[in-house]
Order: sequence, then structure tokens, then C-alpha cells
Amino acid sequence: MIIHCTAKLAKKLPKPPTEQEAMPAIGTLQHWHAHFLTIQRRQCVLFCENETRFIVFGCGLQKKDFAHLNETFETLLHHALAACCGSSSSTVKKVLKACGEVYFDNETNRSVLSTMRIAERDLKISLEYPSSDQKALIDTPYDELHSWLNHRPLTVKGQKDCIWADNEMSNRVKQILAID
Repeated sequence: MIIHCTAKLAKKLPKPPTEQEAMPAIGTLQHWHAHFLTIQRRQCVLFCENETRFIVFGCGLQKKDFAHLNETFETLLHHALAACCGSSSSTVKKVLKACGEVYFDNETNRSVLSTMRIAERDLKISLEYPSSDQKALIDTPYDELHSWLNHRPLTVKGQKDCIWADNEMSNRVKQILAID
């Protein structure tokens, strides 16, 4: 699995990613993008899968989390799959095993980055202008954030119809489980 880092995130990593650290990853859920952002003075990372546009969000990260970003990502993905797809721990372990070892590089795709910018903007706006029942970011459970970020229509360059990230990810998880 390759995680394509933006320049802002690459600066936070202890070892900067190279142009091509690993062989090209081929298969389902192999390419993700990651971006560093700050919301309510909290260090956050937004991950987005290239094909499904499934978003994984981590908030309140510290230096040690960036040092072990692959493990942080796996934990966040576990929460996101449980919240959006109803996946069990064993299912998530099978998905992570099928994805393989995590590598980082700094090659990015503008279409995926655009999806991430929209998600970042929506997060900031919803937290800046909260509804009466809205909590602070740090108090909002990951399950709610992941469900909210992934259950909405998204457009993808080259596709005519909108996709729903949570449905697309559920289908990919089922494909991986069918192969395994």
C-alpha cells in the first residue's frame, strides 16, 4: 500500500518520503493520499483512498503519531471501517493484510487532493458554525466524523455519476473478503 503525502505532511514525518520508495502497488485499496491540517489548534491528518474517495480522519495527533504514521493510519482505518461499513476487527485485519506493507511517497493526484480539500473545508465550516448539538472537534467521536465525511455524494474526474464513499468502500471490502 502506498500513501502519497502532501508537502505539509512530508515535513512532519521523521523520514521524508522519496519519489518512489517502493514498487508500484497494484490491487484494491492500494493507493491513499494523506494531508496534514490544523483544526481548532489540533494537528490532524486526512487520508483519502484514490478510487473510492473513502476518507479517514485523525485528530489531536502528536509527534510520536507522525513517527509511526503507518500504525496510526491502521488504527484510524479500523475505526472508519467499523463506523461506515460495520466491519469487525477480523475483517479489518484481513483488509490490512491484503493491502500489504505501507510505503510513503510524495507523488500526488490533483483530483484526489481536490476531494480532500472539500472535506477539509466542510470540516472547518461545520466546526466554525456549529449547530446546537455540535461538539468541539476533540469531543466528537471518530465514528460520527467518519460516517459524516463518507456518507455524501462525491464527484470523481472521469466518472459521470456521483459516488458514495461508504458504499464504494463496502463493496471493495467485500471483494477483498471474497478473494481471501
